[in-house]
Amino acid sequence: MGPGVFAPHLASWAQEGLVNMVGGCCGTTPDHIKKIKEAVNGIAPRKPPEHPNYMRLSGLEPLVFSPEIIFANIGERCNVAGSIRFKKLIVQGDWGRAAEIAQTQVENGAQLLDVNFDVSIDHHSHTNPPHLATHRLRTHHEHAAHPAASCQNSR
Repeated sequence: MGPGVFAPHLASWAQEGLVNMVGGCCGTTPDHIKKIKEAVNGIAPRKPPEHPNYMRLSGLEPLVFSPEIIFANIGERCNVAGSIRFKKLIVQGDWGRAAEIAQTQVENGAQLLDVNFDVSIDHHSHTNPPHLATHRLRTHHEHAAHPAASCQNSR
């Protein structure tokens, strides 16, 4: 998409408060950046809404843990380390039947799903020593919300 077509789209989104930042990436040229700067010049930055400091999770609908909601049902059958059946479906590439397991978990009241496709994880990872879980959380902080931390070798 050329600079003259690209920049007006970003300007429109900026005016509607739909973007936090604009810029270029692979395929953009100095002319793209120049046109973007011209298009958004003078548009005030988006002001994010203020929210209380609660844990907020997103999916099809937001889930906000607050003093009124302090418990969540976590479906754990979409985890190859916790379900032999799920692991077999993933290894076989039967994504449809694996998705049915997730659907059943939600229909039975799960608000969150513990999803793990890493078939190299030992099935006994839930019982590994605490120091391994601590190491996992320190070296794989992006997975820190994982309720049953995997202790897979992180090398």
